[in-house]
Amino acid sequence: MSRPSGAPMSTGALCQMPIRTGENGGRTLLHRHIVRQLVKLGSWNGAGFAAHLPIARESGLKTAVIVQMRNGGRIISAAVL
Repeated sequence: MSRPSGAPMSTGALCQMPIRTGENGGRTLLHRHIVRQLVKLGSWNGAGFAAHLPIARESGLKTAVIVQMRNGGRIISAAVL
């Protein structure tokens, strides 16, 4: 079994995105909680783990932390801080 890793994400609450092509082409859609930055903190082996979280690059963003199995595997846990 591969070990999970943790990654904080800077997320913005709302964002309007113009869609150029496809079935929604020409429309502007509202998206929520878009990930703006993903940073790997390290690997977790089941023991206690502490890390310094990077500060969001833009004001108004929140930080979320996910614990995910290696190589893009399933997400074990997530929280918004």
